[in-house]
This record gives sequence, structure tokens and C-alpha cells, in this order.
Amino acid sequence: MFSNVLCIHLRRFKTVEDFEILFEDHGLDSFDPEACYNLMLEGYTKVFIDKQTNKILAYCHQEDKSTINIAYEFIDYLKKMDSITPTRYKSELTVDSILDKINKYGINSLTKREQNFLNNNN
Repeated sequence: MFSNVLCIHLRRFKTVEDFEILFEDHGLDSFDPEACYNLMLEGYTKVFIDKQTNKILAYCHQEDKSTINIAYEFIDYLKKMDSITPTRYKSELTVDSILDKINKYGINSLTKREQNFLNNNN
């Protein structure tokens, strides 16, 4: 379900080089090993990162290791997220509206109804 989220247990690493090896081994070249090392030095024990955006979604700190804190930036993102609308209130499907959705969210975001509409209107 959350395949884009990576959990890094910061206390398992001792040096910047350890983080470099981790990121290299997992093809995560866009992550900053020094930033992760500095978070560890600041007392953070775990970070949960979105692999697509490289943003920290949540973290744990040594002050309360059992609590997962959600990053303010992620909370703001969730607050601004569009909620789904019941289909019966939406306008009728059009090829343009479906193409706009594909452009914005990708082909995998299409519902069965939208897929059928496209298949029947080739």
C-alpha cells in the first residue's frame, strides 16, 4: 500500500559513508547521506521518506522513541489534498476530461468506468 515510503533506522549507521553505501545499494542517489547523518546526531532515531519526492513524511526522536511524528510539510499536504467526489455528482465523462486526468495523475488513476469509456470511444 505504501510502497513509496522508505523507513531508515538512523541509529544503525555510524558514519556518513554508511549512509552513502545504503543509498547506493538501494539506488537512492538523490538522498543526502550527510543530512541523514546530521539527523542522527540531532537525536532522530527513524525517518520515513517518500522515495519519489525525497521528502520526510514522519520521524521518531530519542525523546520518545515510541511516537511517530508526522512532518508539518506532510500535514499541510494532506490538508490541501482534494477529496473524492461521488460519481453521480460529477459531470458526464469526456475524452478530454479523462486525458486531463491521465496527464495529471497517470494512466493507473483511471477508474473502471473511465477505462470502459475510453475503450468504447476509440
